[in-house]
Amino acid sequence: MYVKVGIDAGDFTYETKLPVKPGCMVVVPFKRTTKIGWVIDILCEPNVPEVTKLRRIKQLISRKPVLENNLIQLAKWVASYYVAEVGHVIEHILPQSVRRKSITRLLPRAKEFEIKNVRPQVDVFWEVDPTVRWNYYRHVIEQTLSEGKDVLVLVPEHRDHWILQDVPFYTSELRDSDKKRLWLALRRGNLRVVCGTRSAVFLPFRELGSIIVEREESKHYKEQDHPHYHARDVAIMRAMFEGIKVILGTSSPSLETYLNIKKGKYKLVNEPQFDKLNIKVITLQKKQIFSSELRRKIEKILQQGGKVVLFMNLRGYSRYLICEDCGYTLRCPTCGVGLVYYRTGRLLRCHYCGYKEAAPTVCPNCQGSNIRYVSLGVERVLRRAKVFFPEVSITQIDSDTPEDEASKWYEYQLIVGTEAIFRYVEFDKVDLVAVIDADSQLMFPNFRSYERFLQTIVRFYPAEIVIQTRRPWLPVIKYLRRGKIMEFYEDELHRRVGLGYPPHLHMVRVVVERKSGPTVSRVLDKVVDRLDGIKFLGPAPCPIPNLRGKQRAHLLIKTGYPPALHDVLLGMYRELKVKVDVDPIEIV
Repeated sequence: MYVKVGIDAGDFTYETKLPVKPGCMVVVPFKRTTKIGWVIDILCEPNVPEVTKLRRIKQLISRKPVLENNLIQLAKWVASYYVAEVGHVIEHILPQSVRRKSITRLLPRAKEFEIKNVRPQVDVFWEVDPTVRWNYYRHVIEQTLSEGKDVLVLVPEHRDHWILQDVPFYTSELRDSDKKRLWLALRRGNLRVVCGTRSAVFLPFRELGSIIVEREESKHYKEQDHPHYHARDVAIMRAMFEGIKVILGTSSPSLETYLNIKKGKYKLVNEPQFDKLNIKVITLQKKQIFSSELRRKIEKILQQGGKVVLFMNLRGYSRYLICEDCGYTLRCPTCGVGLVYYRTGRLLRCHYCGYKEAAPTVCPNCQGSNIRYVSLGVERVLRRAKVFFPEVSITQIDSDTPEDEASKWYEYQLIVGTEAIFRYVEFDKVDLVAVIDADSQLMFPNFRSYERFLQTIVRFYPAEIVIQTRRPWLPVIKYLRRGKIMEFYEDELHRRVGLGYPPHLHMVRVVVERKSGPTVSRVLDKVVDRLDGIKFLGPAPCPIPNLRGKQRAHLLIKTGYPPALHDVLLGMYRELKVKVDVDPIEIV
């Protein structure tokens, strides 16, 4: 008998007389050592050249399949679409404690799933009020359970789980023993509803009926390490294989989801109400941090005992320091990016590798003392707020803030923070959110910047929202001011067509990282040779050309169907050791 076995180094054909089945764990010879792998296919004939001498499986560890056929099928799709080895995907799916010999005596009998390959029912619930969304999810959960089926609820981050506190929660941060306990409970059919972050999309439900994806637009559903899968899209493919329903909940959908609604692939099950949003736009003058109009509005709310959030999405005091005498910028020695200045402790820090050093009082290059702080950070906003509102209790929340401190946000009238506030602050208890400098987000070099800005603003509901900007003519600002959210999506789709960007096409990013620039160039030449006949942009240095001591360059491939490039891309990944990211979210 011939079988295909997935290991971390690839998928290989072996010969065996052992009673193996797909999903069984085996030990196979590989080069001069042995590896644990998983049987992913039983073959009638070996799919290798006749001159190849096949090696035999050394040991059958589990007679019962560790992985059932529905998840093997899903792992194959993830490997095919996101350019990975099936064995590597399976290692990502299974908790480490489940990949051990001791698991075999605990496994229940495997279920044989019917792989249906039907277009899944994908319902989109577009609602700015999170309470309304979760009430709808509860209805879906109750209905699915009444039909004798199970429910998976995916959330972007751990704190999004608070509404379903009584439901088991699965995340990659769990202790491995807890992962194993929950995984086995699902295999035995002892759990009906589970909530989890992106890796929960691979959990072994027995009778899955619905997958709910809360805030489907969140960037946290995209895995940043290999394999670079997107949990929302994996959920939809799982639904296709198992013939189940997916509910995508959102306050402002991704452009990909909006286009699928327009094409009729997804069904919008409600009429979104944008008149709930209370948004005002204020044009900032040069060098202003707080406009006089915003100051008056904040003072009035604080005098009435209300709460105000000041939103500035950059940690530290300023983005970088520059010498006005010689133009010298202080940069990270390993990443080459500008060091962020922290007034507290007078430190310069790199937000990518963690490097830090004391902030100089004179320029290291020319010894000049005319050093300027460039761009706003949350510390600088906090300092100015304390000057304007000295009698008010005030706190700062960013990703550097300890959780126990951030959790006490409700004790303060004025909260200054980055996007970390979304993990803690309940906006139905906030009277006003002021976006201090919208331009810092809108001018970020990413084709998704307008889309992400709108998604951020909508999440502040039901608080009143004030946006300060020096560019009130930008389309996304105009649409937000007028409450024309649907018109923004139409305009943004049209803009992306002209640029040839997703969602109309797919993008594949190939990144080369090496310790020396000449090595990067040599590898890039080999990448370009392999892309003969395939259209791409670049190669060029990455937006962050040095990161953690490595030189970086990339190229972007635009394609209508990424799997058509699978063999070429997988060859580059294996042999040239490049990073291949299909449908990238971040391009840095």
